[in-house]
Amino acid sequence: MEYYRHIDRTKVQYDFICDSDSNGIPEEEIKALGGRVYKVAPYKNLITHLKDTYKILKENKYEVMHAFDNTLNIFPMFLGRIAGVKVRISESISKGDKNEKKTLIKYALRPFSHWFANCYMANSIDCGIWQFGKKTYDKGEVSIFKTVINADTNAFDDKLRESTRKKFGWENKVIYGFIGRYVPQKNPLFLIDIFNEITKKQENATLVMIGFGELENEMHDRIQSYGITDRVMNLGRRDDINQFYNAFDTFLLPSLYEGMPVVGIEAQCAGLPIFFF
Repeated sequence: MEYYRHIDRTKVQYDFICDSDSNGIPEEEIKALGGRVYKVAPYKNLITHLKDTYKILKENKYEVMHAFDNTLNIFPMFLGRIAGVKVRISESISKGDKNEKKTLIKYALRPFSHWFANCYMANSIDCGIWQFGKKTYDKGEVSIFKTVINADTNAFDDKLRESTRKKFGWENKVIYGFIGRYVPQKNPLFLIDIFNEITKKQENATLVMIGFGELENEMHDRIQSYGITDRVMNLGRRDDINQFYNAFDTFLLPSLYEGMPVVGIEAQCAGLPIFFF
């Protein structure tokens, strides 16, 4: 979206093909910028998903298509090829972990990452090498388009920091922040383990978590088992996260694997100390 907001849209326009169960699609903004949003059946209904996607590609006769679902890109790349799309860009935006069941399919499909695509792209060098191979990267065949943010929007604001900390009652506390999905990739259970150790050393430490996901109940149980319920705030899913980069004292992200996390770059832009591990 940041690239789309800043390109010359008199020369290039985007259509967005999204799963119908996707969260947070900025439809109104896309339409205001001249783009269109198509919703297709979710990936879990693979046959219907492929049929819906192929129909859109065929009817609109696109010159270029871009998919960024890692090794699963093989499916839209195949559809684009048989639909006659000349430029088919496959992008890698994260890696994987062999201990996570969800990413086993990533590893299974990785050897076929070159199939049907004719342009390779990644948001970091590590992601490009992981998906397309070191030989392909060393030959200069992988274009790196780094994760971008609006530096002005995400700059530090001392007044916003003061007002946010006052609103949430954090004036005399040390706030450790986490923003991300509550899923195995982000390793939130380990985050709670880490914070439990911090509470033993810092009486005024508070953990603030912003996000949602399948591990939420397990996280709640672990927090209770440590007896630190009064030291943890779960603010759920929010769209107003800029204020929290300003209000936190440090940012934690213990992911098992990443691509180039947007939250990390936003935190850095606000001058927030970060710990990635």
